[in-house]
Amino acid sequence: MYNLLNGAINTNEKISSTYLKLASYVSICFAGVVIYSTGFGLFYPIEQRGGIYIASIFIVLCKLGSERILKKNQNRFLGLSLLFDIFLLGAAVFATYRFMVVQRVMADDLYDILDIDIVACFLGLLVIVELTRRVWGWTLFTVAICSIVYILWGQDLPGVLRHSGFSFEQLAENLWFNLNKGVFGSITNIVINVVLIFVLFGVLLESTGAGQTLLKYAFRLTQKTRGGPAHAAILASGFFGTMSGSPVANIVGTGTFTIPIIKKRGFSPEFSAGVEA
Repeated sequence: MYNLLNGAINTNEKISSTYLKLASYVSICFAGVVIYSTGFGLFYPIEQRGGIYIASIFIVLCKLGSERILKKNQNRFLGLSLLFDIFLLGAAVFATYRFMVVQRVMADDLYDILDIDIVACFLGLLVIVELTRRVWGWTLFTVAICSIVYILWGQDLPGVLRHSGFSFEQLAENLWFNLNKGVFGSITNIVINVVLIFVLFGVLLESTGAGQTLLKYAFRLTQKTRGGPAHAAILASGFFGTMSGSPVANIVGTGTFTIPIIKKRGFSPEFSAGVEA
């Protein structure tokens, strides 16, 4: 019996390791695309945003799947969980494929949203909100679901809550098949072409020890003040800001090593993030 249990544990560890390796390989390709598009030129927006979306979904599914495999109380549901993850990945690929096809047509001609496009939109949104629930919990998931429900059926509400109404076609066109707003809109473009490169830069600073060097200088200058870690984080962010020139990039770049420092001093995660912001 002991040998059987030990063999099962080793098998789960191997599967978990495989998941992490797959996530790592895709992450390396992901980082390469981000660096290339920042330093040498942009990809065509349709393929770039669609590819980043699928890669992100794949990485998150592998990371969460690896953690789930190592949880003993969830082993009996591993088969169902794997099938559902495959469904989510397939849904993401299908929804992205329809996005690319429709955008190609829209670039040259008028296009009316079809039923299959509406299905693709809802599948793509389902993947996003489900992974949001897994990573961030039920609160943000509930807000997203309520927002979609309000868009579709808000015209039936009374008083000031009522709006003029939106069809399924309008929802799909604005949330999925649009390069200016929605999932693949301008915010996604900013994240891909501006923010992500500084996330990589921040991780590089942390991994090479450069981030600790910035913190040491900041701590040396603020060691005699009250709230030293918070002041040091602000000063370190200022040092990083002289290189990035972007407030958003500053937060995501230095937050990887300044927020943990503040948390280690006993401050709450919310306060630590607020100081960094």
